[in-house]
Amino acid sequence: MSENIEISGHPHGTGLQVRTPGQYAMDVAIDILEFLDEKAGVSVKNTGWKNGFGLEVCAWISIRSGNLVAELQTDGDELQIRRASGPLNEFEALFEMVTEFLNDKTA
Repeated sequence: MSENIEISGHPHGTGLQVRTPGQYAMDVAIDILEFLDEKAGVSVKNTGWKNGFGLEVCAWISIRSGNLVAELQTDGDELQIRRASGPLNEFEALFEMVTEFLNDKTA
């Protein structure tokens, strides 16, 4: 994982934005998807990324947890996770989990 990751956003606002200046964000996005997919109660749509095919640029990938549906997309050196539907408190928990994961990886 890159040590040059910029994290911004707010769980009540537009969601989580991540920048990886100087490199594509796809590897970071796949790391996040793998991390979430291993969590109990979380399912991540397989668009081929589980088989090593990477991610389609600008395509939203569904992440489900309980009543929450969130989505992740990547484009160039940026990725975004947004809440598509479901309880805000569940999105806040997902937001915090991903933020801690990224902070741990860059520490």
